Amino acid sequence: MRIAVLCGALSGYMNACLKELKETEHVNLFVANKSASDIAPFDDSIFSWIENHYQWEKEIDQKELISRLEQFQPNLILASNWHNPGYRKALKYFEGRAFRIFGMDNQWLGKPKQWLGIFISQFYL
Repeated sequence: MRIAVLCGALSGYMNACLKELKETEHVNLFVANKSASDIAPFDDSIFSWIENHYQWEKEIDQKELISRLEQFQPNLILASNWHNPGYRKALKYFEGRAFRIFGMDNQWLGKPKQWLGIFISQFYL
């Protein structure tokens, strides 16, 4: 299976998770992420094992990301959030060609903003 993971800044924990996924039989991995920052100041060399890797700084070059994903031909795309326009565009581009998942890490509290997000997501995503 060809899995693309589109995320924010990588961390040591995420590195361990991605390595474990890569070790799964028949899994090829592509990772797109924001480069290290003050909130995630990891040395990029710990991620050098990632063969298919696209790293961005301030914003994603959408054409470059889609081009790299085209070359990779993912079966599954996992995006870590929906606020990034580059990731949304890539997921839209692969509609019908790859199974697409948005993952969120916010705890569900049933607040009005979260309910609004559910309603808006059907139009926004």
